Amino acid sequence: VRRHRSTLYALAIPTVASAPGTDVITLSERVSNLLDGCGQLRILSIQRNAGLLEPTNMSLSNGICRMCPRLTHLDLSGDLTEQAVKIIGESLSKLRYLRIEADRSRTVLTDRYFVAIGKLKELRELRVIFASGNNVSSEGIVDTLKKIPVLRKLELPFTSELGDQGALALAVGCPNLEMVDLYGCRNITDKGLLNLCSKLPHLRCLNVKRCSLLKPGILESLGHPGLQHMQIPTFSVLLSADVMMKLQNDGFSHEGSGRLFRQTARVFTNSAENTAGGILPHPTSGLYLRCETCRVVDAM
Repeated sequence: VRRHRSTLYALAIPTVASAPGTDVITLSERVSNLLDGCGQLRILSIQRNAGLLEPTNMSLSNGICRMCPRLTHLDLSGDLTEQAVKIIGESLSKLRYLRIEADRSRTVLTDRYFVAIGKLKELRELRVIFASGNNVSSEGIVDTLKKIPVLRKLELPFTSELGDQGALALAVGCPNLEMVDLYGCRNITDKGLLNLCSKLPHLRCLNVKRCSLLKPGILESLGHPGLQHMQIPTFSVLLSADVMMKLQNDGFSHEGSGRLFRQTARVFTNSAENTAGGILPHPTSGLYLRCETCRVVDAM
């Protein structure tokens, strides 16, 4: 890194074994030292437990945002709080892809800090996961994301406050969405989901597993002409003859555990390509349960 830092374009630091008890100041200094002079860096990925470089709020502010203001792709997992979202929104205006997973158990994401995402006008893909929960209100989500009309992929799992009205307003405010992941959003019903699908003409991939209010009626969404891949709760009726016939008529196959693929969808089967991303094959079909839309990062 040091040898090529002036021309470095992309940097990925994977998960490795690390010594416990490292001081947060040391973490910040190490990230700053590593990225010093990397002003041309566009893509940065630092995964949880990445040795002595696991990201924190301080290393994000003092290191990443200050040293690499031209980042377009940022993928962070670590000991972050909701303030990290504000730091990113106010510092990295060129971002097109943002994935942030906060492991710290004592913090939840709220409207107060989520609104900073609205400043990322070029954002195409957003994934936000907080270990203790995502308590952003429906109004906060919609008011923020409608400021980013180019947003194409959205992952907001375990967003407890998002209900039917919020799902509909989200679709109206972000009409270009191709992928929507609402895993574990327990206040969305069949009506809200069907309304969301009807307002997203470009929708290709939808994840609503562990949305406890959903019923088998959501299978009506399979009539969406663009939908290629859907993950739904594991309803017992999925194994009934009538439902299997409906799936076949709609052009879908059930690969198990509520994973539905349109039979013309490109599903990855290359073990070397997928195992690296932690994607395991289905035990019977051998198909990797991820489609092209939810796998491929926006073109750089």
